[in-house]
Formats: sequence, structure tokens, C-alpha cells
Amino acid sequence: MSRKAYATIVVVRCLVVIAAVVTAGCETALTFEQMRHSRGTGSTEVYDADIDALWKVIPKAVAESGLIVAGDNKDEGYVLAEKIEWTVKKVFLGSDQRRATVDRAVIFVKPHNRGTLVEVIATGSTSSGIDYALASGAGNETNHDRELSILRTIGRLLQVQTRESNPD
Repeated sequence: MSRKAYATIVVVRCLVVIAAVVTAGCETALTFEQMRHSRGTGSTEVYDADIDALWKVIPKAVAESGLIVAGDNKDEGYVLAEKIEWTVKKVFLGSDQRRATVDRAVIFVKPHNRGTLVEVIATGSTSSGIDYALASGAGNETNHDRELSILRTIGRLLQVQTRESNPD
């Protein structure tokens, strides 16, 4: 292979890699900060339990939903959770295209006159900019479904915790 042909291949590969990096940086998933400012727009449930009991079960509920706790702030009353999955597809001359699927949830916890109010805001997207709720087909969870699923799991785990602490 001539030096000119080799140089052309190298330049083309570099351009493909640069295009892939730029495209991967176009993620449209809401940031945790944006989600925290969306308080009041998610799915809510009031539980007959104190805040400390909820702080014990929320990490378990998050894990059961397939997310990982990314941070929390008990003073401000929120838990951040996410899952990022990467897929790689070979596209041209040995280069690859990477796509990230980002699922996030913010769980707000605050006292309520009948117990403790929990609000869940969930979102998901891919790096191609397709909203998870719009892209999901039959059998996939929408953001609202994930919110409700997390709330149901919290309720179930609270019942288990109550039974374990009061075996009678």
C-alpha cells in the first residue's frame, strides 16, 4: 500500500472517530440538576411511615428497579439514581459507533400531614436523542411506568420492614 493511500485511510478513520465522539456528546437525558428542579411533576405516594424508614428502603427499591444510587442529600430530601448502558457497533474501517442509554430517577422524600410523601421523577434517553418514553415499544417501561414501579416497590419493602420489626 502506498504512503498516500495509507495517509488517506488514517485521515478518514480520524474523521469517523471525531464524528462519533461529537455524536456521543449529544446526549439528551435530563441532568440530575434539571430533574431536581422538576419537583412536583412526578408520580407521588404518601406512605404511613416515618422518613427514616423510607431512607432505609429507597436504596433497595432503586436497586430492584435496575438503577444504582448515584447520590443523596437527606437534608434536602432527595436520592439520585441512574443506569448507563453502552452499546458499540462497528461502522467503518475498524471504527465504532457508541450509543449510551441513560436512565435516571430522582426520589424526593418529605414529611406530610398523613405520613411521608415520596415523589419519583424518572427519565431515560439514548445518545441519539430519542426520548426513552417515545422510543419504547410494547413491553418496555415508559418513564411514568418506572415511577409507579419504584413507588410500588417502596410500598412493598415498607410492608416487609414493618412485618420484620413487628413479628406479631
